[in-house]
Amino acid sequence: MKRTSSLPLLALVAVLALVLGSVGTAVAGPALTKGKVKKIAAKVVAKAAPGLSVASAGNATNLGGLPATTYLNRFAQATSSSSTAIPAGTNTQILGPVSITVPAGVGFVRVSAVSGFATGSSNIAMWFQTDSVCVGSGADFNNRQFGNTTNNQDSISVDRVVPVTAGVHTFRLCMANANNVNADNRVLLVETVALAG
Repeated sequence: MKRTSSLPLLALVAVLALVLGSVGTAVAGPALTKGKVKKIAAKVVAKAAPGLSVASAGNATNLGGLPATTYLNRFAQATSSSSTAIPAGTNTQILGPVSITVPAGVGFVRVSAVSGFATGSSNIAMWFQTDSVCVGSGADFNNRQFGNTTNNQDSISVDRVVPVTAGVHTFRLCMANANNVNADNRVLLVETVALAG
């Protein structure tokens, strides 16, 4: 009777045992720590570094082709806590002018204003004026807000976003009143709206 060799079968069993043993060791081995992961990552980056390149560093200070200042809001503010007598009349500047430089790529500013009024039993209109003295017509005047001091005191506020071009712009807080009144605490705040246009 001829005997056949079982060497290939033994080799297959040995390889299979080795593979299963490796898997068992890998599964049962120590867990990866944050430090080990960092070391592995550093080795991968170091190995790949010679092949890495920067496509274009000439525009590295810009984001999306625009200077970084485009993405930052700017603001300017004027305030007064004094009480100022305002004679009856129209188109009186009660605060400002406030100037702000709008960077390229920014197309809007937000303007917020508030003022307290007292005495006079008067109807009052209040608005902010963009890039001119206080006038009784146009978009700014047409967006005026109203109040009345019949009960001695009133507060009026305006808050709008308006389109602007790049460059310096000025803003004034304006009012018109039927009778003599006092304009009290006042605030005029102008803020650029980043990346609007």
